[in-house]
Amino acid sequence: MSQKKLLASLTVSNPCTESWDAMQGDARSRHCAHCDKDVHNLATMSPKAIEDLVIQTGGKFCGRVTRRFDESLVTLEGIHPKTEKTAKLAGFAASLLIAVGSTTALAKTAEEGNQTNQAILTGTVLAPNGSVPVGKAQVMLTTNSGVVVTTTADENGAFRLSANPGTYTIAIRQNLVVGRRILAVTLHEGLQILQPTRTHVGEMVGSNGETYALMGIMDAKIGFSFRGAIRHPVSYLKYLARKI
Repeated sequence: MSQKKLLASLTVSNPCTESWDAMQGDARSRHCAHCDKDVHNLATMSPKAIEDLVIQTGGKFCGRVTRRFDESLVTLEGIHPKTEKTAKLAGFAASLLIAVGSTTALAKTAEEGNQTNQAILTGTVLAPNGSVPVGKAQVMLTTNSGVVVTTTADENGAFRLSANPGTYTIAIRQNLVVGRRILAVTLHEGLQILQPTRTHVGEMVGSNGETYALMGIMDAKIGFSFRGAIRHPVSYLKYLARKI
């Protein structure tokens, strides 16, 4: 397995809510007194060091991962964000989620738009399985400069935001480990309705609208290239033994 694929396979299979700041250690690794394990901060490690850690631990270890807005992994040497073309495609996909309101709603909003020239976005937040609405979820419009406007969904998951027309990220924060980010959404004057939107488990959104670090037990798929087998002969033999 290539280093890139190995890093892409990293997931937090069992999130932890312990405080990183309260742990003893340094920027790279700290000890969690609650579970008596060392927690490795992948953002301070090179891709090679992360690969070595994954192989040596069999893909099971406590880690702290930080991801960018496009979900790419932050490492010491950097795994670069996706290309501008990919971001544009994300924006196109997001635009498909936006629908025009009913004639009555548009008529009502037209007057507001004439007065304020604002883009008005409404929608409903749903649980990850889509079965029920999520009340009290935080919904934000953000740009590279930070949060532009924020609101809280009502008990039925419904929300309403207004801002100047432009391109935004819609950030939805249900709780610490459940959220949703929709990139490059272009809003125009008047009313736009976001289709009922499910949140995602493991998609963290901070109070500033950005993704942030998540700690917990890591799980990674392991496969050995020829180079990896030479570098880690003992781990490679253990890997073969598990396969038998």
